Amino acid sequence: MQPRMDAVRKTGRFGRRLMQRNNTVAMRIADVFSRYPMLAGLIGTAIALSMAVLSLTALWQGRAQALQNAHQASENLVATLSADIARNIESSDLSLRTMVSGVENPAVMALPTDMRKLVLFEGATAVSYVGGM
Repeated sequence: MQPRMDAVRKTGRFGRRLMQRNNTVAMRIADVFSRYPMLAGLIGTAIALSMAVLSLTALWQGRAQALQNAHQASENLVATLSADIARNIESSDLSLRTMVSGVENPAVMALPTDMRKLVLFEGATAVSYVGGM
């Protein structure tokens, strides 16, 4: 065991000084906190409160980002639905105008009933993505 201590003593001079210096700083800090325990409590409380404020700030920013994403998604949905509804109404309007012009045409009305139905309602059946026709 003695050789081991000699090796530490030979190589550890600089390390021992550093350790002594750290011990004196650590001892001073410990001395201050032991004389003023309220200071240690206040510093600990301040650190805890600052961490809580940082956490709440991060949560609030996340909430704001989530709300912004929800508004953007709802705007996109409204734009998509309104374009789809407008296209469906336009297709229905076109089909109805075609039927009306066919009914007003005397040549179409002179056709047999089966042929007249084919001519009048062919435009309505061509629009396959519109329901209710």
